[in-house]
Amino acid sequence: MSSNFQVDLTSIGLKTNYLYEVLATTYSIKNNKIVPNTAAMGIRLLENNTIKILPFPNTTTFKNLDSTKLIILNFVDDIFLYAITSLKGNNISNSIETSSEQNYNYFPFDVKKEHEEIFKGISLDKRVHLPYLKQAWAIISCITTNKN
Repeated sequence: MSSNFQVDLTSIGLKTNYLYEVLATTYSIKNNKIVPNTAAMGIRLLENNTIKILPFPNTTTFKNLDSTKLIILNFVDDIFLYAITSLKGNNISNSIETSSEQNYNYFPFDVKKEHEEIFKGISLDKRVHLPYLKQAWAIISCITTNKN
């Protein structure tokens, strides 16, 4: 999946064709509420100012992107967060909550006319609040454009 950006991402320090590991936050909608999901994800900036990600089709990240088209890329230094987001379900102790609401802040995203269909059912307002990790030192909000 890829996203094309209005900002030149090399101006914020990303280098073309380098592999970066981020914590990618997607979301689903349950009872008209945003339910965040965060997973470790490799990303690569391509020549045309596009970021390429390749989530596995059987993952929550892939399913959320297929449904909502939105992802927040969290740049985080805390290796513990990478570990706990990689160990979900039966693979992790019940004492560690990987998607606890206390780990998230919400970024106000102004909905443009061309994105209204994506946000249908979430908000009647022209602004949606997208989840990102509080520990992130930088975030990039993305709208996916294709599955290639």
